[in-house]
Formats: sequence, C-alpha cells, structure tokens
Amino acid sequence: MPYKPKLDFFFDALLSEYRRNINTRVKETGDAVINDIKVKWAITHMFKEGYKAQVLINCMVKGKKGYMIQCVAEPHNFSRHKDIFDMAVQSFRYE
Repeated sequence: MPYKPKLDFFFDALLSEYRRNINTRVKETGDAVINDIKVKWAITHMFKEGYKAQVLINCMVKGKKGYMIQCVAEPHNFSRHKDIFDMAVQSFRYE
C-alpha cells in the first residue's frame, strides 16, 4: 500500500469484498489490541456452493501495510477451535 491506510477503512473494505463475492453474514465485530497493534475483528457466517463455514477475520495496519488473518471452521466446530484461532492470531509478528 503506497500510503498509510486507516484501520476502519481497511476493515470495512475487506468486509465489503466478502459480502460482494461470497454469501456472508457478519455475526459479530469488535476491537482488540494484539502485540501493541490495534485490531478490528469480525466473526462471519459464509455460505458458498453448499458449504457453510464460520470465519474469524482479524484486520490490522502497521506502517504502510495492512494485514488480514482469517481462521475458518465448520460452524459446529468453530467454538472448539476458537482458542486455537486466538493463539494463532496472538502469535503473529509484524515485519
């Protein structure tokens, strides 16, 4: 990205793309801080070609770079994997 993107704009643009390309419904959104970086997150339900998934999307901006980490599971397994997803996102290191 040639300029420093705003986190809210980056997050909204990504969710807009999800909604446009995949049948997605946002279930929940929020803010967090991971490794001193502000993060916006969403949990969505995705439906495509008979497949259903629940997706945790984390968006963050550091300097001129925007990052998105997504974790996907079948809806009936999502809560079982949520702690693993959170640990994976917490372990992310920015270059």
